[in-house]
Amino acid sequence: MTINTNNVARQLRAQLVPSHYTSTPWQWAYVAAIHAPTTTTLSANASAGATSISTAASISVNSLIVVGTGGPVSVASVSGSGPYTVTLAPKGIPNAALSGATVHIIATVDVYLDGWQNPPANLPPGVTKVLTIGVRYLYGYTPTVGHVVLMGRGTGLQRSDRFVIGRLA
Repeated sequence: MTINTNNVARQLRAQLVPSHYTSTPWQWAYVAAIHAPTTTTLSANASAGATSISTAASISVNSLIVVGTGGPVSVASVSGSGPYTVTLAPKGIPNAALSGATVHIIATVDVYLDGWQNPPANLPPGVTKVLTIGVRYLYGYTPTVGHVVLMGRGTGLQRSDRFVIGRLA
């Protein structure tokens, strides 16, 4: 079954209110990149707050990772040819970890929000879309670059937490 994305966009826009960014739990987007879940290990000890770590395998830029028992952090850049130097931003790892600790790459997608969620008037000159990185997706959905997806948004204090529900078209 093929879904007409223009009709979907109209329906979604009809549901949005003027303060849509903080009040609606629904958005739609285009999948731009996929970060498959996998693991690697630290090649050197890392201290709490470290914004640069050394890993045995390369990690894609914009991936969300968990080092050891810490919380998720975002990969800003990767350099080297093994071991790899992974720069984290905007924050470093929350806990110290020893060489050999597991680094989990979290299953996420990068998406371009579209329509009212990304109004051109709010973007810098020459920019038509903004890439939103590290969006988690529900189990059972297999992402593909180019999918148009329906996204949910957390409520209350978790308003900024987005997740992909599944494919629209």
